[in-house]
Amino acid sequence: MSAFRLSDHITVEVKAKTRAQMKSTKLIKQVKDLRPSKRHAMRAYFQQVNVSNLIDLVPSCEAKVKM
Repeated sequence: MSAFRLSDHITVEVKAKTRAQMKSTKLIKQVKDLRPSKRHAMRAYFQQVNVSNLIDLVPSCEAKVKM
């Protein structure tokens, strides 16, 4: 007679869990354009706009990141 057939034993059934459905993740790669024409355009922008003053006007970090 097997031990599992006795009434004083507990049988445990183990099943694999189902995986949660994950959202498909996208890999985004941002590259800085270093062509001379783009570098000149950025230099001209920074000469015309005082970026540090614009950033100082925004009170929170979250707002600065969104800006």
